[in-house]
Amino acid sequence: MDIFDDTLDWKRIRKLLTIGLLAGCTVFVSDWILGYGVRDSSLSGLEKKLSQFLVLSDATLFWSAFLGLIGISLEGLCYFGIYRLIASGSRKHAHAFRSGVLRRVRFKLLALFGGEEPPFPIRRRHFIQRFLR
Repeated sequence: MDIFDDTLDWKRIRKLLTIGLLAGCTVFVSDWILGYGVRDSSLSGLEKKLSQFLVLSDATLFWSAFLGLIGISLEGLCYFGIYRLIASGSRKHAHAFRSGVLRRVRFKLLALFGGEEPPFPIRRRHFIQRFLR
């Protein structure tokens, strides 16, 4: 099946975009668990910015990082649905978009075999910050 034909597989595209939407909600919940926006207003500077992480438990940091890992990984599937939509209109733009998607997939595979996903270094920094207090 040629990806550049005029017919679109709307069932597959809808499924991929739905997965992306649910993954985005998962990432939102991951950030929400951390309590973004809840800061100690009596502090200033960097201490104020990191004050919300000083009272979190280890389990909260773990689940936030885990949900972020799952959500960000699943968001990548959504890009294949967007690629199919772009491919139906422009081969040139679809090729550029596909190279970015494949770069993202390569990064995800490297992350599975020893690398790190973005939520983990961020949560690790919060975890370490609690003990440097």
